[in-house]
Amino acid sequence: MKQNLKKFGLLLVVVLFLPIVSLADAPSLESINAEIEKKFGPANYFVETMPGVGDFNYTILEKYRVPVYGGPHGGEKEVDSKTGRTEPRFLGYNEFGESVPNPEYPFDSSR
Repeated sequence: MKQNLKKFGLLLVVVLFLPIVSLADAPSLESINAEIEKKFGPANYFVETMPGVGDFNYTILEKYRVPVYGGPHGGEKEVDSKTGRTEPRFLGYNEFGESVPNPEYPFDSSR
């Protein structure tokens, strides 16, 4: 009985603290801006909303670690036939309004 209680307690600790650890690893707009300012000088390089481009996409930042505005576009292609997982060609737009390619998108041709 005590063995099961210890296992349950350990499982409970892991379940409760796992989300905190994963959130700590995710970059934030503030941390990205601080790093850019420290290395290159401009303050607040990325903003919440880029006029004519869209809002900063935190979902893409968390999943791909790529800062973009707007959302995925350009069609999708299957990357895993077993699971049916697809990836968009572009993750969003950069601060100049140009499409940001998805590094997970498969090559268009193979040689």
